[in-house]
Amino acid sequence: DLSDRIFNCQNCGHTIGRDHNAAINILEAGHRHILS
Repeated sequence: DLSDRIFNCQNCGHTIGRDHNAAINILEAGHRHILS
């Protein structure tokens, strides 16, 4: 839900701020692009 400000991982239960999680995902996508 876009109104949720917290991301909860369904696999491991880790909780992180939604914006922080998005930043990590964008960074990792950039790394994958550079390395491919």
